[in-house]
Amino acid sequence: MTELMTTNNSFADLAKAAGMLLASEGSETRTNSLSRLGLLQKPIVGKQEVKGKMVNVEVVEAGYVKLENADTRELFYAESAHLRPYMQRVLYKRFVRGSGDEPNKFIKTVMATDLNSDLKDTEGGFNCGKPAGYIKDWNAVPDALKSVIKQIKRTRAIFGTVTLYGVVNASGEQVDLEKDIPVIWEIDNRDAFKDSNAPFRSLYSRKELPMHRRINVSSTERALPNGESFYLPKLDLDLSNKFDINGEEQALFESFLDWVNNYNSYVLRQWDTKVNGDDLPSGQNALLDSFIEVEGEAA
Repeated sequence: MTELMTTNNSFADLAKAAGMLLASEGSETRTNSLSRLGLLQKPIVGKQEVKGKMVNVEVVEAGYVKLENADTRELFYAESAHLRPYMQRVLYKRFVRGSGDEPNKFIKTVMATDLNSDLKDTEGGFNCGKPAGYIKDWNAVPDALKSVIKQIKRTRAIFGTVTLYGVVNASGEQVDLEKDIPVIWEIDNRDAFKDSNAPFRSLYSRKELPMHRRINVSSTERALPNGESFYLPKLDLDLSNKFDINGEEQALFESFLDWVNNYNSYVLRQWDTKVNGDDLPSGQNALLDSFIEVEGEAA
């Protein structure tokens, strides 16, 4: 295995590997499975007995941090969390609602360290259908293409380890979870995409790598015109402690790089299949599905 930290590595080299150029101006690991972090957008309602009657009550509040276990798909929730980031990548993704026998699906591009070039996607195109370059005249864009562009989301994928606090399950029951769980967090809300770069930008200016620090994770509520609410991540960089980087951190960093490389390899293979009509080798469709998650419409 290639050593991450050597005397020959410059900060610039390590920062590039960690995806930190996005912030500038200009244990055993599994590469096909990572737990997923997110936010709960709607409260979970359950039945509880109140004065002898079963009534609907909120057992988990909206805005909680959500963790989906990579192996069991079980969901856990917490008021707050500590995220130790290791690296970030960016991609485009587009939700396509199914019709008839066609199920819902996500179209996703490869993951990159920036969005300055065209990225191949799982449908044999680029950028999930977004035209290359800056659109100077939006009014001149055909309506059908406008509709596609509005569906495409810039997405920031943060890789790291998370520790949840005050953890409950979907029934609102307290549970114990291990600490420092390897996760991926895909942040695709337009405002959150920009805001979630702030910790990396701050670390870049300090010439520190992401894994030197941790981020305090909670949520902030935003109101909608119809009176309902949605929640955005609140990421506060914690500068009170600076963590050492040892062999375990180096190994996990490389496993995240392997995960991204494997993900990109399958996306590129899918792109080639769509373009050239080749069939995926037996068993690889299932592996691809583990990367291209289909969970319903993106929040």
